[in-house]
Amino acid sequence: MKLADRDATVALVASNIPAAFECVDNLESEQNNALAKIEKQGGVRTRDDEQIENEHLVLLNSTNDLLSALRDIQHVPAGLEPFLAMRATRKGIARTIAISLIGKLDIPGDKRGSLLLSYVAHGDEEAAISALQALDRLGAQAEPVLDELKRLGREYWSNPATASLSRSVDQTAAEIEKKARNDASRARE
Repeated sequence: MKLADRDATVALVASNIPAAFECVDNLESEQNNALAKIEKQGGVRTRDDEQIENEHLVLLNSTNDLLSALRDIQHVPAGLEPFLAMRATRKGIARTIAISLIGKLDIPGDKRGSLLLSYVAHGDEEAAISALQALDRLGAQAEPVLDELKRLGREYWSNPATASLSRSVDQTAAEIEKKARNDASRARE
């Protein structure tokens, strides 16, 4: 795909994020149906079997292209906060994208940080990792939640069920501190 086409695709997806999530849901459902048909295949392969497998690949590629376009969105209107918060609680392949987009909302950085921190605090590893990545991208803007993030890291470490998350939390906190120090030293220069 040419860069101009990619930029146009991302702009189109960004202009209607709710519709893009609905398309992801539809593609995921069709993909699951095709996969169920593939799993039922048995014996000698037929042309129908090949057609179903090709359909599954097309759906998989379409889904990945749409998810990639959603990931590339850089700015999300503040009015989509409730929608993204709802999508971030739903299971499915677009959940982590919704959490990532919360980090790109056009709202104050401290509010974005607090929203993302809530997904880290929930303890769901998939949501937490996605939120930690978004917090890392926020960098120094996430500094207001740094103390709470460190506290969560210690809390996760003390619980065997969440201990594996503590390292990711600690790394993210260290990166935020580093970026905040760099921003502060640049401001003094």
